[in-house]
Amino acid sequence: MILVYSNGTSIYISEKTIVEIRKFVQKPFPKGVDTATNEPSISDTIVVVTQGCVIIVTNELATGTSMVYLTPQSQLKFRGKEMVIDVREQDTRIILVMGDATVTPLNAAPGNVGQVLHAWQLAVVTNSSGSIATAAETIQVTALDQNTLNAFALQIAAAERAQKIVVFESGPSEIQAKAVVPVNLPVPLTVSPSTLRTGG
Repeated sequence: MILVYSNGTSIYISEKTIVEIRKFVQKPFPKGVDTATNEPSISDTIVVVTQGCVIIVTNELATGTSMVYLTPQSQLKFRGKEMVIDVREQDTRIILVMGDATVTPLNAAPGNVGQVLHAWQLAVVTNSSGSIATAAETIQVTALDQNTLNAFALQIAAAERAQKIVVFESGPSEIQAKAVVPVNLPVPLTVSPSTLRTGG
């Protein structure tokens, strides 16, 4: 399943994934703003992923936007543009394809700034052995290899396509989705028994 938010973000949700969208709020934006490449106004997102895999693809986010994803092991502050969150029984794996994010252990001490992730990095966040976790103890960051990325290539491509088939307009009281219709529609193809090639 793929969801597309009014800020232009798409989220691919894999089978057997448990997701709770706790908060999504977006400020109104002027009519006619292009939502296909840039986030049209500030938004605030909080999503909880307790099991399974999600892939998030964003446009260029507006300054002031907050995008937070929580898992059983971590808190992620995502600043765009492409990220995979894979929640397993004992750990959370974060694949940063493009952009950057900050990952912090879920039970980190107050003031813990977490670990900054950049494009082409993989972070594995494990359960803490104590009541207060530190980034050094529970977060392992390595370079992302092509084989790992290839495992999610089709899902990432689907999320990217979903962004392009819908845009949003801000009305007087609500934001509405509008389908993107190609300028040149494909020529309809009619198949009938008389045009089918037969063996012989």
